[in-house]
Amino acid sequence: MILYGDLHGNCNGALDLIKPDALVKKYGEAVLKQKYLVILGDGGFLWKNSPYCARGGELIKAFDSMPWKTLCVAGNHENFEDIYSEDNLTTVDGQSFYQISDKVFYFKRYGCYTLENKKLLVLGGAASIDKAMRQEGVSWFPEECLSPDEQKDIVKNLCGSYDAVLAHTLPQSIARIHLNGSPLFHDDNSIFFEKLQQIISFNYWFCGHFHNNDEIIAGPRKYEVLYFNTILF
Repeated sequence: MILYGDLHGNCNGALDLIKPDALVKKYGEAVLKQKYLVILGDGGFLWKNSPYCARGGELIKAFDSMPWKTLCVAGNHENFEDIYSEDNLTTVDGQSFYQISDKVFYFKRYGCYTLENKKLLVLGGAASIDKAMRQEGVSWFPEECLSPDEQKDIVKNLCGSYDAVLAHTLPQSIARIHLNGSPLFHDDNSIFFEKLQQIISFNYWFCGHFHNNDEIIAGPRKYEVLYFNTILF
C-alpha cells in the first residue's frame, strides 16, 4: 500500500505527488499494481462549501481515475457529518468503510483492519490548533477527537499485536520528540495514544498532521510522520 500525509483537498498541489505518473517516476511501473493509497488524515473530501471537494467534483474525479482504491484515516479537518453518514457504510474486502465515491473510502474512526496481510490499528482524529479561527459545523467539527466512550471501546476491542498503527497524530511523548521539546498543544487524542501505546504491540506508527516529515526510532518501534511525501508499506 502507498501511504501519504495530509491532502487538505489538494491544498498547495498535494494531489500532484500521488498521481500515478508521479508515483511511477518515484517507484517504477510496479507501483501501479498497488491496491490501496492511504491518506493519513485530513483528506478534505466533501468539505463544506467546496464544489471542488464535493461528490462529482474535480478532486474526487481525480481519485476515481486512479488504479487503486483510496482509503482515508479521519483527521481533524474533516466533514465528519457527511462522511460518517450511515448511508455511506459499506464493505471493502469484507471490512467496514464509509464510501464517498467509486474509489474513495474512509476507515471507521477507529478499529482493527487487515490489508495486504498486514494487521493494522486505525486511530483517527486530532485536536485543531487553529480551532479559534474556524466555524463550528463548517470548518471545525467537535468529533475531531475521540470521545471518552470511544477510547474505552478501543481498549476493550484491542486485537493483540499489530504490524502498524495508521493514525493522524502521534502519542504525546513521541510528539514531544518530534517537536524538539517545544510546548505541546493540548490534544486529548495524543494523550490517549500515549497510554494506548504502552499496552499494545506494534512495529510502525504512521501519521500526518504535523505538516512536515520525520522518522523517530524508539526502541524496536519506528514512527513515521508524512507530509507531501509517500512511502510504500
